[in-house]
Amino acid sequence: MTQNRRLVLFATVGVCLADTGLPPRPSAADYAVHRSMPDGEIAAERLKPDRVAKTFSSEIDRDYMVIEVAVYPQNGAIIDVQWFDFALRFAGQQETRPDTPEEASVPLRERPGIKGPVEVTSETGVIVTTQKDPVTGRRSTRAGTYEGIGVAVGNPQPNPLPPASRGPDPRVLQDKLQAKALPQGKTGKAIAGYLYFPKPPKKPQNNLLELAYSKNNPPLNVPLPPK
Repeated sequence: MTQNRRLVLFATVGVCLADTGLPPRPSAADYAVHRSMPDGEIAAERLKPDRVAKTFSSEIDRDYMVIEVAVYPQNGAIIDVQWFDFALRFAGQQETRPDTPEEASVPLRERPGIKGPVEVTSETGVIVTTQKDPVTGRRSTRAGTYEGIGVAVGNPQPNPLPPASRGPDPRVLQDKLQAKALPQGKTGKAIAGYLYFPKPPKKPQNNLLELAYSKNNPPLNVPLPPK
């Protein structure tokens, strides 16, 4: 009974893995660029912005660079494919690692964090106190000053509640991103899928893009043609 359950479990896992990612093209040469490595080939192609928006959402097109990546093991080699082994280099300087589908499903502008400048304010005033002498019964008045400093992060003024998001449902979007993501794990056959690289906060000086794969030593760099 236990053995039958294990067989069912393994079969279910196999189906799930087969349903993720994209069908790899017949060969690495069918992509925009491809490079050889000791145990196989890597191919890549950038999705055009209009296709990204149509496939996922305009928010993904605005915040991310979507790269289709394919891995082709050769000569019986087994390659352990992991997202964090890839990086996208912009203009030869700025570099980002791929986000998970869960991370990418939440627009960057809606993520929690410190927003806005730090504002320092100072306050001064006068304090007046009246006291009664317990012996003579006379009242006396004393005056003094005070100073205070306050620190506020972001907009110190009260903000109205933000409008309801008009973008896609994050859960639905996450499912779409996950379904087409590059499969992770050890594989002896060709696999393909998308990686979601956040665009750098500072606009690159040129359109030069380079996909870096750090599993090998030295790392493999794959220049991508401009859009």
